[in-house]
Amino acid sequence: MKCDEIFAALALLEKERGIPQDFMMEKIVQALVTAYKRDHEDVENVVVDVNEEKRDLKMFVEKTVVEEVENPAAEISAEEAKAISAKYHVGDTVRFPVKNVDFGRIAAGNGKQVIIQGLREAEHGMIYDEYNSKQHEILTGTVVRVDPRTGNATVRLGTGADASDAVLLLGEQVSGEEYYEGQKLKVYLVEVRRGTRGPQMLISRTHPGLVKRLFELEVPEIFDGTVEIRSIAREAGSRTKMAVWSSDENVDPIGACVGPRGQRVNAIVEEDGCALLPAKLFAEMMRKQPAGEVDVRIDDRMRALIRSRGSNTSMACMAAEDFPDIRDVMGENVVNLPCKRLRDAISRVLFAVSTDESRKILTGILMEVHPSETLMVGLDGFRLALQRIEAENQLPASAAKGQISAVVPGRILGEVSKMLPDSDDMAQIVFNSSHVMYSFGPVRVYATLLTGEFIDYQKILPTTWTTEVMVMRSQFSDSIDRCSLMAREGKNNLIYLHLQPTGVMEMTANAERGDVHEELDIGFEGNALNIAFNSRYLTDIIHNIDGERIRMCFNSNVSPCMILPIEGNEFTFLVLPVRIFGK
Repeated sequence: MKCDEIFAALALLEKERGIPQDFMMEKIVQALVTAYKRDHEDVENVVVDVNEEKRDLKMFVEKTVVEEVENPAAEISAEEAKAISAKYHVGDTVRFPVKNVDFGRIAAGNGKQVIIQGLREAEHGMIYDEYNSKQHEILTGTVVRVDPRTGNATVRLGTGADASDAVLLLGEQVSGEEYYEGQKLKVYLVEVRRGTRGPQMLISRTHPGLVKRLFELEVPEIFDGTVEIRSIAREAGSRTKMAVWSSDENVDPIGACVGPRGQRVNAIVEEDGCALLPAKLFAEMMRKQPAGEVDVRIDDRMRALIRSRGSNTSMACMAAEDFPDIRDVMGENVVNLPCKRLRDAISRVLFAVSTDESRKILTGILMEVHPSETLMVGLDGFRLALQRIEAENQLPASAAKGQISAVVPGRILGEVSKMLPDSDDMAQIVFNSSHVMYSFGPVRVYATLLTGEFIDYQKILPTTWTTEVMVMRSQFSDSIDRCSLMAREGKNNLIYLHLQPTGVMEMTANAERGDVHEELDIGFEGNALNIAFNSRYLTDIIHNIDGERIRMCFNSNVSPCMILPIEGNEFTFLVLPVRIFGK
């Protein structure tokens, strides 16, 4: 059934809201299956096939072929299956298509509502993740409303599509302060809670943490632990008392906080600072300024005023406190790698990273640092990419199991790879429990690590196999490229491999417009095998392999295939096949 409107809506959501199409389509498929089962109580196994290229959805009822039927809702006799097609055997699955009329009615009734609900869930999840990482930080917001009855002020944090509202309760306001619409405020994010109507953010202007954080940002001795804040007593808007202590007898803790001539404490009291400009827009604007001097100033409305010869530009900005402080990434977990090798390693792994935001941890790349090597792993449930970089690493005594592990957002590493120079200069990677910093030349990239349990990839990698094939990489790659052209025209985007002990691999792709048949000379050991792969997955892997010859290891036509170079073990790839019948 054609569903152009649904696909167009999902594409628009991804473009404008950043919500992945796969996430929303999964919600729609679940709703369609649930609705059909509700209308057909005797049906057990229902699946929906999604064809993104043709923009259509097809629903099927699946039944298993058995010798004797005990459950008609889920089983079909071998005799009946043979009457449909001679290819079916006991244990196979037969699909019965649902009539377009019934399916169309279900899709029309559920598609819109599911999109709305999925959109709400995705947005709430994105807002929660964003601000949960900013708990106990100082943020700058804009007052958008003051309730005349309660005195509560609604403060908008962020700008544009990323903006979110928080309520500054009367009890969290500084006595004597008057708030008005459009006013810029520094607030302390106390807590983020999940709520039925979305994330709820507790912000404060009176919390002692606000003062503590201001001193941490202003006083280096507090930040690095030389001076410790033992307690804070605050009468917001009036006075604050703070007890400080230092274990270093050469450091005056009070003097460190006050600073020369009171500069540090005055800076905190006055809250003087700077603003954060949108990097891409600001860079483009500066490049297009006329030759000569450019004057940039920040006004009291937190707008950047850019003036040059004959040109005046106003640009909205945010407070610099919203920008992560790279000084936060300190500690013993330090890795040094050549820039070129790090860049190449990222590119070989990044393609396998998931884009499904519902499994947030898989949108990142696992970095494992061992004494003699650094591993990078990306996987999305259909394929896995593992890159090894040999390097002597000095691990701290506190490293668990003799290694350092961290999951870095894939989009961050994608940006890092674009900036890394093509040189053997060293890039430094610094980890702590929550953040990572990449430093090379004058560039520093700071990111928040993903939290959660990454899949144990070691359990996925096969250690034995029943079929092994050796093939020339360039010939294999060329054949895949030609077959992919036809595979994309087919219904399933499949490439078939026929492996025989004759020393020849047959590769085919079929579509209504034609067929492609390729033959390649191979080295062969083990059992004959017919197997099929999604052409895109196979193409991504082969195009990321170096070396003249590659090795492919199989156990069956439904178990993962391992692809790796014959020479060396720097990288390993794994890809799941597509189950086929009658091939």
